[in-house]
Amino acid sequence: MKQKIFHLCLSAFLYWIVATYAGNIFVIPPKMITISTFIPPILGLMWGSLAAVGVYLGGLFATPEIYDLISSKSNIADWLIYFVRGFWVFLAGYLPYFLWHKWNIDLGKSKFSLKVETLKKFLITLLITFAVTSIFRTLTASSAELETVAGLMNLGKSMSVPLYFIACFINDFFVSLFFDLALFFFLIIKNYPFYNPAEEIDKPSNLQDDNQLTGEESKALIISLRCYFLFPAVVAYLDIYQIYGMDHIETWLNFIIECLAMIDVYLVLMLYLLLRYRRSIMMEIVFLVAMTVFLSSAVLGWGSSVAMGQLVKSHTDDSLHAMSVICRERLERTFFCVRQAVNGMERQAINTIESYDRLKNDADYRKEYLSGMEKRFDDIARGTDGCITYYLHLSPEFGGSKSGFFMAREDARWEGALSGFIEREVTDLSLFSPDDKQRVGWYYIPYKYKCATWIEPYIDPTTNSYVISYVAPLFIEKNFIGVIGIEIDFNFIIQELRRMSIYDYGYVYIMNRNNIILYHNDRFQGSIFQSNPEFQEIELYLTNGMWLGIATPLSKVHDERNKILMHLVAAILIVAMIISIVSIALASRAIHPLAGMTEAAKRIASGDLNVKISYESGNELGLLVRSIREMAAKLEIYVYRDKLTGLRNAAAYISKGSELDTQRHLTPDFNYGVIIFDVNFLKKVNDQHGHEAGNELLRHASKVICKVFEHSPVYRVGGDEFAAILEQQDYENRKELLDLFDEKIAEESFEIAGDTIRVSVARGLGIYESEMDFAAVAKRADVAMYNHKSAIKAKYGEEVR
Repeated sequence: MKQKIFHLCLSAFLYWIVATYAGNIFVIPPKMITISTFIPPILGLMWGSLAAVGVYLGGLFATPEIYDLISSKSNIADWLIYFVRGFWVFLAGYLPYFLWHKWNIDLGKSKFSLKVETLKKFLITLLITFAVTSIFRTLTASSAELETVAGLMNLGKSMSVPLYFIACFINDFFVSLFFDLALFFFLIIKNYPFYNPAEEIDKPSNLQDDNQLTGEESKALIISLRCYFLFPAVVAYLDIYQIYGMDHIETWLNFIIECLAMIDVYLVLMLYLLLRYRRSIMMEIVFLVAMTVFLSSAVLGWGSSVAMGQLVKSHTDDSLHAMSVICRERLERTFFCVRQAVNGMERQAINTIESYDRLKNDADYRKEYLSGMEKRFDDIARGTDGCITYYLHLSPEFGGSKSGFFMAREDARWEGALSGFIEREVTDLSLFSPDDKQRVGWYYIPYKYKCATWIEPYIDPTTNSYVISYVAPLFIEKNFIGVIGIEIDFNFIIQELRRMSIYDYGYVYIMNRNNIILYHNDRFQGSIFQSNPEFQEIELYLTNGMWLGIATPLSKVHDERNKILMHLVAAILIVAMIISIVSIALASRAIHPLAGMTEAAKRIASGDLNVKISYESGNELGLLVRSIREMAAKLEIYVYRDKLTGLRNAAAYISKGSELDTQRHLTPDFNYGVIIFDVNFLKKVNDQHGHEAGNELLRHASKVICKVFEHSPVYRVGGDEFAAILEQQDYENRKELLDLFDEKIAEESFEIAGDTIRVSVARGLGIYESEMDFAAVAKRADVAMYNHKSAIKAKYGEEVR
């Protein structure tokens, strides 16, 4: 998608800049005559119908009429006529692409190759394309324009229509042929991947492997190029300094027929000879030199536009991503404060209860308890951004379906001093079905999942406000007693979003996990979100389950790139003649080692780290080759090592298993064993002492495993799971080693914050038997480990996870 958008924008930019500034190089008649007609056909062949749309957009902005329409506040009919009259530019880009691929039933014949048939097809394509566009331009021309052409050529009014058609056709066809013929075959020589709709069907290649010329044709080409190198300069010189009156249609057409057409004939003849006798290794070099000089500004402009476009786009992406992170953090601070508030309220609500039975059976105590909680939570709620309500709703077993309290702000305004909380009626749970998520989802969803939960936005029936809620279930003595939560006014979230400035033309939006819009600048709340192709969009996940999106118009993103490129192309035109040959020569030398490095990079990306690059040099490329080798060697270490324990990781474990499966087919008397270890009480240690204590528990466990099985490879294969593969001596002594391990692990402990934590590990041994693969052995060990874990669970009388 990004490439398509880039091609669309680049097509529009190229056509616009040529159509706008061609008059500064050539003296041409106004309005109907344009030099830029060579842009649409070649881009249509390169990038397909998308390029046709791009050049059409570029053509709309290249004509002066658009500024008159804008300044005069024209009506819809005038705008419609303007859009229709510019449609010929779209046809000039679309028809070559359409004709090239639709002529033949056999899609293979649509390939771009160095053959005489390709030249013939290209000429006929341009001929038909500009015949159709000339007819279209004639039909949409005004009567004043038709009469002007006839008057300038001193012919009668009755000849205005055919004259207009002939003028358009001669200009467009020969100008396009002058530029596009050389460019087209240059791209073929360079094996450019022209757009081919057949690739979507059967993936045929539109590139040829034999695009080469013989030495004799190379000599003929060099002789022809010596003459042709002068043609562009001669044409410009004659146009500017020698032929006067070139701004008249008759003079311009005569110039095309007598000069430009002859150059085109020479080009066609030269290419015909080269294609007829095309077996030469010099062809690429010769054509490279010819096309570099002939189209140096275009080639360098295109290359620079790609590089600059990527640079500007990368800068824009980085800026947009940084901005999105800032916006997300502003919302996340609010959500974090809400979570902290609810978690604090949850702890107070549970710790304050004397007993479950008393709360359930003693109405006076329950009333006193709710009154106390209401006062305690008031301070917490006041300090929580966006909090519009807070509530504690007890289970219907505790005094009925309306037992609890519901406090809401008296006035939900978020500017200036905030109002206090007043008591509102508690929701009667008996009036609603547990499946009614919109009205009582805040109660039943946390109860169902038994954990604090974000509730998607809903309309609170008590305050009639659109809110999101964070609710925690209350459990005491493993008995559910109710829920406690805070509601955030969604208007507060919207207010925060509106404060976020995304340049001067972007906006932010929020949607839920089902792509339902919760807030958007110009779309309805509750509608399905659809990406806007005219905007660059970035979406980030929020911890409450919603998605934050940031959008900025692509047109604005590309404005900066276009301004830079316009100045850049002007500078490139001056130096293109000098540096083109040197640049291409250096590039040709760099292609070979770069191809090897590209292949190596692809293999590394696919996971094959055993790469070899034969290129050796003392220059930067040689240094890059050595760096890739060193990187691959280091990656091989990093990929197979666990960062926490320093042991081999799961990838190394799988690789070792594959080796063992291969070895068992080659070695008849092959034996090995697998021990699976699972660290006990990791969850308990994490919950009571934190994850760093849990990490320390894993380190101590791995230390004991490695010490006991020091002659065997040890792996960390999961969060709390380890494995050791016993071979040779350790395999023979496996029972003694298991006993030693049980003894050593029972002695292992460490201290955290003054508490002694004992290390406990369940283990199970799997022995390889004939015809068993590694997975079966590991599964046997896993079963044995879980049996051992069950025994430990029975011993301690609690979960050992």
